[in-house]
Amino acid sequence: TQDRTENMNVENDTEENEVTNEVFDNEINENNEKNNSVSPCLNSSFVNIYEPKMWDNLDLKMRDLLIEKGPIREINLKYPKDDKNRRFSTFYYERKLRNNEIIDRHWLVYSKELNKVFCFCCKVVKKIHSKSFLASIGVDDWVHLGEKLKQHEESHEHVQNLKDWAELGVRLRSNKTIDKEIQEQIKKDTEHWKQVMIRIISVIKRLAMNNLAFRGSNDKVYDDSNEIFLGFLETIAEFDQTLQ
Repeated sequence: TQDRTENMNVENDTEENEVTNEVFDNEINENNEKNNSVSPCLNSSFVNIYEPKMWDNLDLKMRDLLIEKGPIREINLKYPKDDKNRRFSTFYYERKLRNNEIIDRHWLVYSKELNKVFCFCCKVVKKIHSKSFLASIGVDDWVHLGEKLKQHEESHEHVQNLKDWAELGVRLRSNKTIDKEIQEQIKKDTEHWKQVMIRIISVIKRLAMNNLAFRGSNDKVYDDSNEIFLGFLETIAEFDQTLQ
C-alpha cells in the first residue's frame, strides 16, 4: 500500500511538472536572454517592473505587461548573509521530484532590493488569495526556506494561481497579436483612402484651372448626367484599382 501511494505521488508530481514546463520552459530562457535588451522605460530609475519590491504599486497596464513577459531571473548575484550566516542560493530555483527528476521553479523570484524571495504567480496574478508570505511580504528565512517552498508549491492556492498565470499569459499574447493585425489593417485602409484623396484633389485642381463645372444634374456615380467631376473619376477608375 505504501509503495502504491508513493507511485501515485510520483505520478501527480510528474503531471504537475508537465503542465508547468509546457508553458514556461522556453519563456524563462527567452526572458533571461532579453534581460539586456528590455525597453529603457522598464529598467529606468522610475519603474522596474521586474523588481518584486515594485509589484504592489503596478497599475493594470504594467501588471499585464509583466505577466505577458514573465519574471526575469538574475543568476550571477552575490547574496548577502543574514545574522545566522545564511543566505539565499540558486539551489532553491530547482525542485527534485520523488522520481529524481529536476524541474525549475519558474515562479520563484529573488528581490535584490529586499533580499527576499517571492512567488510570482501568487504575488502578481493572485486570483486566489494565499496566506503564504511568498505571496505577500516575501520570505528571508533561509534556514527553513526549503520547507516553506515545498509547503507553498503543494498548496491548492499556488497550483491554481500557476494555472491562471499560464492562461492569462497566453491570452495577453494572443490579444497582442490581434491588436497588431488590427493596426496593420488600419494602416492599410488609411493609405488606401489617402491615395483616393490624392486623385480626387488632382481632379478638382484640374477642373478649377479650366473653370469647368463640378457637377451636372445629379451626383450619382456612373450616371450619364453627372458630367465632368464624377466622369473624370469614373475614367480614372477604369485603369486605377484604387478608385475601383
